[in-house]
Amino acid sequence: MSIPTEPIGSIPWPRYVLDGLQDFAAGRIDQSGLDRLLDQALSETITRLAR
Repeated sequence: MSIPTEPIGSIPWPRYVLDGLQDFAAGRIDQSGLDRLLDQALSETITRLAR
């Protein structure tokens, strides 16, 4: 018998998102650049959780 489960709690951001947040705060990338990084991280997380 399989018991469905799902993660509880926060999922850590990848390093490239953390770097992107610093770059955004420093003005090295704009909002659209940060949005692309966040979209990529979200897509990767959904793919990983679906497995």
